[in-house]
Amino acid sequence: MGLLNLPDPIFGAIDGGMQPFLPATVRLIVWATIAGVGTLFLYRLVSPQGRIGHAKREARAARQRLNEFDGEFSDAGPLIRNQFLAAFKHLGLVFLPTLVSILPLLALLTWLESYYAHALPAAGDTPTVQVTPDTYEAQWVQQGDGPT
Repeated sequence: MGLLNLPDPIFGAIDGGMQPFLPATVRLIVWATIAGVGTLFLYRLVSPQGRIGHAKREARAARQRLNEFDGEFSDAGPLIRNQFLAAFKHLGLVFLPTLVSILPLLALLTWLESYYAHALPAAGDTPTVQVTPDTYEAQWVQQGDGPT
């Protein structure tokens, strides 16, 4: 049992509460909605939205300065550098919050896979089994009176 399996009892209890009222398809739709909305709210909670907005504005301004530059390519080095720095700053600000916010989603997906991926027969039911032989190829061998 790994870290992603720790919330399995919670997911099972919630799904068990929905089971008498909702069929499996509707429960999966509910789980998808919870996962989507929960991931977005968690990202908003753990990400520095103010700093991300500032980094986006800096990146946009750096792109605009580079687009407006009308000189030699060799003179554009500092503008290109500033554009890359602004882009990597934005990437650095969103990377860790993204990883943190998808952890509950990954835990839910591992539980859903183990819970909904297979269906066992109910207690006392005999499973239906069908056996099919491998393909059989008959060959005719003609026997003569002897070797010729």
